[in-house]
Amino acid sequence: MKYFTKQWDQDCQKSPFFWNKKTNSRTQRVVDEYEKYYKQLEKRLPENIKKISSNDMHDGKIVSSDFYDQDFHMAIDPISCRSSIKKIIFVNARVLKFDSYPENACWLYEEIYIHQDRYEIHILFWSKEGKLNEIIISFDDVKID
Repeated sequence: MKYFTKQWDQDCQKSPFFWNKKTNSRTQRVVDEYEKYYKQLEKRLPENIKKISSNDMHDGKIVSSDFYDQDFHMAIDPISCRSSIKKIIFVNARVLKFDSYPENACWLYEEIYIHQDRYEIHILFWSKEGKLNEIIISFDDVKID
């Protein structure tokens, strides 16, 4: 991840009450930088990929994830977040980075990129073991339930 890195999140968590003035300023700068990048990218993204960012997946519990043929499926319990998305299917997917299985983990942040005519999503999540982990998935398209 380029913007919402493990180090950034850990630095934020170390600060008293998380949202002190210094942390809030640094956090806002990172959010602003990613939003600026995303606005340039957004016009090149299919609607279903845009839905991932616009649905606020933060704190969504990842119920399951697995490959079915060439597609990577992630089931999400949206009760703990403000999202209406219950399942994301990354079509013709390749997992490029995989720290650990995301089952029962909490979705924190995502970043979306385009690399070599494929889409990429980087997801930072809080594992059930209490660790920050990342998964990077390259894919051709996405389906959402």
